[in-house]
Amino acid sequence: MKNVTPAVMWVGGWFDAEDLAGPVKLFQSLERMGATRPDTLGDGPMAAWRLGTRSRGYAGQFELQGQHIRVFQENIELPFFIENLKGKGNGLKATADGSVPKAIVFETGRNQWRRFDAWPPKNSAVRLGSISMRLAKLSWSAPAADRLR
Repeated sequence: MKNVTPAVMWVGGWFDAEDLAGPVKLFQSLERMGATRPDTLGDGPMAAWRLGTRSRGYAGQFELQGQHIRVFQENIELPFFIENLKGKGNGLKATADGSVPKAIVFETGRNQWRRFDAWPPKNSAVRLGSISMRLAKLSWSAPAADRLR
């Protein structure tokens, strides 16, 4: 991701079975190399960004509930392109200081789009969890050594 000069919006889907990490890795690579124009990560409940699935509101084999894709198109994607391709509008500068968010991601637990000035968000921590299929239990602590067989 060297010498990238246009503004870039990296778009990915939380339920993308083919390459969930791709947009995030490309975004982070451009950040490390020093973006010269606005670059924003947009990640949400969209999946299968092919064959017009965004416009129909479908992700893979299931229909999305709510208006998440329409909200993304109208309030995130379109303003980004109007500003960066046509030089018009206010783009994604919805913050008081007029800055462009580094990431706009959909938080499924709260059912809302959130804007962040950094990605990963500042003060976030890596947490490794474990899943025990025998006990059908999800935990934020590592399993005991004797259970790792």
